[in-house]
Amino acid sequence: MLNPKQQREIYDLLAATFEVGKPLLVAQAGNCLAGHGYHAKDLGYKGLNKMLEDMPDYVHFEQAHTEEGNPFWQMTLKPQEKETAPAKGEYPDDIRAFAYLPGSTLEIFHEKAAHLLQPGETPLQLIDAAYRRAVTQKSIVKENDTCTFPTGLKNRAGEEISIFFARNTRKGDSRPWAMTRVYEGKPNPENFAPTPGERANPGDALEDFAVITNWTDALRVLADMALPEEWDFRDAPVKNYYILRQYLKYTFLRLKHENKVLINDEGTFAAFNTGLLTFHYEDIYACFEKNRDPSSAIPWYFSSFCSEGSRGDGQRITIYFDQPPQPASYITEVSDLLYDTRRRLAVNYDHILTDNIGRIPLSYLRNVCSRYPKAMAIIEKAEKYRPNTPAYNRHMRELSGFCDAPDNVYLSERIRSDFKRAIEKALKRIRWDYKTVVPIYYPAYNLLSLMIPLCLDSDLAADVALLVEKTESGNYLGHTILSLPMAYLDARLLCRPSSDWLQPQLISDNEPD
Repeated sequence: MLNPKQQREIYDLLAATFEVGKPLLVAQAGNCLAGHGYHAKDLGYKGLNKMLEDMPDYVHFEQAHTEEGNPFWQMTLKPQEKETAPAKGEYPDDIRAFAYLPGSTLEIFHEKAAHLLQPGETPLQLIDAAYRRAVTQKSIVKENDTCTFPTGLKNRAGEEISIFFARNTRKGDSRPWAMTRVYEGKPNPENFAPTPGERANPGDALEDFAVITNWTDALRVLADMALPEEWDFRDAPVKNYYILRQYLKYTFLRLKHENKVLINDEGTFAAFNTGLLTFHYEDIYACFEKNRDPSSAIPWYFSSFCSEGSRGDGQRITIYFDQPPQPASYITEVSDLLYDTRRRLAVNYDHILTDNIGRIPLSYLRNVCSRYPKAMAIIEKAEKYRPNTPAYNRHMRELSGFCDAPDNVYLSERIRSDFKRAIEKALKRIRWDYKTVVPIYYPAYNLLSLMIPLCLDSDLAADVALLVEKTESGNYLGHTILSLPMAYLDARLLCRPSSDWLQPQLISDNEPD
């Protein structure tokens, strides 16, 4: 059970990520905590709800209802007096006091260092140990707005894993740094200064730019204005336009990189192109007014979504700007969108089947491991946890180790053969319909790649997406696999996917807790 110190740590972590006093979904808090190594079951609770109920001094926990009357759980962080920490010099004892550690960046680190984790150890603990060594050895290097230190950790190829930090600009978070990037090798910190739109968590750039008091209402207005589209995954417990919110946040980040967010000469009005169209195929713009709240560090306040020339903000766009805000650009060569089936495809099976086995559906793993009692026992343990949480990933690493054992070479070869057959079928499908391949944009790394559907359980439905990159020779390299929700969110940044295998109404993101 949680002790007082753990309760305060969890509260501080959530308060650094979400706005105090504003309701948020319990699932959002769960994802945040899991990314930082906290999971209710690991802390002695049956579920996240039970854990939150044990924190009445910090959290108001209640059941609410959608407009359709469907119940869901939400929580509100209670305001607290800030603790006055004892002076610890420049470097605190715990890395969580030194830097904000986004769950998405921790997951990237986890992929590269999974083979180093001991049973029961989390990625956070591994990073913290490296940080403590760096403090003791005085090996933390700062360069302008970046910071790094040698982790002493190596990937499977023997290359050093490097971690970079940027200045933390998150509202209400006093920690000086935020972990932003993970690399293999020893890059020069001077080459990785934060780009103009980059924040501790790239997806937070819009929320650091403007106050949006009610996301759900704003997104509902935008969805009603735009051409009809599914903005939630199948079986989502609450229809809250999750896909649209992620789309808008990362579209804004791209526009910041391209300097396409326009501000008038007086500095009183700002706007950007959402990339969405009205029923009359007019561009939809997001408009902002200067934030007049002197207590807020956020410069802008959301005003409205509009088309140019419409009443209010639509007319201001015409008055203030010579040209209206332009949409984000992702594509430089049209050929980047097409997959050339005449070229070779090499696949990094070791990385996919060892480091990313947790992205493979459990339904397939149960089927292929049915003759191996020990493997089935591991899968049964994993089923109790939500995918991508430390506990789930720990069991997946155990399953990966079981499959890689010399005594289980037949099982490992069976899985590899299934992937090869799935890839062969996908390539045949691409020859028949080039639109089978879906282009994808990676916001964190500013990369454009292609995705190929892999059908493992049944030829009728894709289970995962293979991410492929075109090399200098013109051949292709398959780097990793993505779950279908991950694939759709990144693909939607470019355009609404038209391929029949990547549709939100066919994708379930409602995983067990």
